[in-house]
Amino acid sequence: MGVHESATIRTVRFHDYGEPADVLGLDRVGVPDPGPDRIRFIVHACGLNPADWALCRELFPGVLPRGIGLELSGTVDTVGPGVADVAAGDLVPGTADYGGSTSAGAADRAIMDRWARVPAGLDLVQAAALPMAVETAYWHLEYLGVSAGRRSWLTAPARPSGSPRPRSAYSGEPAWSPPPVIPTLDGCARWERR
Repeated sequence: MGVHESATIRTVRFHDYGEPADVLGLDRVGVPDPGPDRIRFIVHACGLNPADWALCRELFPGVLPRGIGLELSGTVDTVGPGVADVAAGDLVPGTADYGGSTSAGAADRAIMDRWARVPAGLDLVQAAALPMAVETAYWHLEYLGVSAGRRSWLTAPARPSGSPRPRSAYSGEPAWSPPPVIPTLDGCARWERR
């Protein structure tokens, strides 16, 4: 992944591990180029949560400096080789490539490693709050083996995926068809796999 040295962005990063208030700072760095299967986008909203603070405290040690802001939304700026599902100008929520970049979502521009199109009727601030919650719900549904025609109800206090404690009521018999996954602020998700 290259960097445009002539153009710069602002990004919140840490150069040493420790308490977030002690190690985080605002840096000006070159604009990163997206590598294969990555996109660069203009950040509109970035969610900060306990997983970001844990990174500062050396969860998943990596090359320093590193950025914070794992879940975000914005406008696609450019796409890397191999990306065909989005183009410049598309609105997307997703996750920052915090492991492959020295910056993350708390920046003017960022590199995303996973994304989706913003659903109709959802604004970019709301969209930035979805990636970790939806991914955590998906992982748990996969783990439980939920399949087509079966119903599952997941409930957990609203929290980042760094500390999920879901409870599940799984029913093996075919069920009526509720809406697709609907994450809610009270920590519930309802899902019917089709």
